[in-house]
Amino acid sequence: FRRIRDAGFNAVRIPFGYWVVMGPANGEAYIGPCLEYVDRAVAWCKAYGLQALLDLHGAPGGESGDTPCGREQRDWKWQDWRREASLEALKVLARRYCGHPSVTGISVCNEPSDRLPVEVLCEFYHRACSVIREAGMPPDEVAIVLPVYRTERLDEIWRHWNRQYDGFARHVNVTFDLHLYHCFGPWWQRQSLGNHLRMTKRHRKILRRVPAVVGEWSLALPPAAHSDDDDPRENDERLRAFATAQLEAYGHASHGWFFWNWCDSPQSVGWDAQRCIERNWLIKAQLAGPTVVLAECRSAN
Repeated sequence: FRRIRDAGFNAVRIPFGYWVVMGPANGEAYIGPCLEYVDRAVAWCKAYGLQALLDLHGAPGGESGDTPCGREQRDWKWQDWRREASLEALKVLARRYCGHPSVTGISVCNEPSDRLPVEVLCEFYHRACSVIREAGMPPDEVAIVLPVYRTERLDEIWRHWNRQYDGFARHVNVTFDLHLYHCFGPWWQRQSLGNHLRMTKRHRKILRRVPAVVGEWSLALPPAAHSDDDDPRENDERLRAFATAQLEAYGHASHGWFFWNWCDSPQSVGWDAQRCIERNWLIKAQLAGPTVVLAECRSAN
């Protein structure tokens, strides 16, 4: 955490599954509850002047059937998500960490499936906001993060959230969460570096429209965006330009951004903030900025 601060970041997104809060359900292979590890992480944030975003990264039953929820479930259905148990986990978190000087945000789930009906998702978000506020986390201290995940679904969720729940007026200091990756899916795999840079400008326009945090981004690029002759110096320049374009765009997010990840495997340099900084793809001067309550967060997971 000291190294995170010294690198120029000012916040840490702390992802964990519901079993850390509530313990696993019968038959699940997880271990918990073990909130003492989250206690330790937020204490380190306090010691080094960092903000903490508590991220319920895996919900009971899964907010999708994909691995980020804790395990892949190929037969997953949206009805498997145990939303009442999710609300209970959020209540426990809010009561435990309310008033903590470093805890300035709480994310109510992570990367919900596109198969979840928008009505179900927004109802859960509305109830989650109420549960968190009633458990002692006021809007002038803690932002509530509602994952949209992909930009393709933003308009649908935004319309229902505002029309049905008057969401951003009724719930203060609430933000949508977008994960802006450039490497997943066949369309991204075909794009040149120039097209990737143009897409960051599109993302900038999106971020100006709605309260948002870029909860995850990286420097991972598909092979088509790298130098044809595989020149290391040329690729360094390309990745530096890609980083600069993303940072400029994500600077327009009302609630900041988080790079995924602070460290990763040796084969995944573009996902490792430390090595991106070592290679000067990310420049420390670009990361420095003012710290507000989960706004303008230059951050690392």
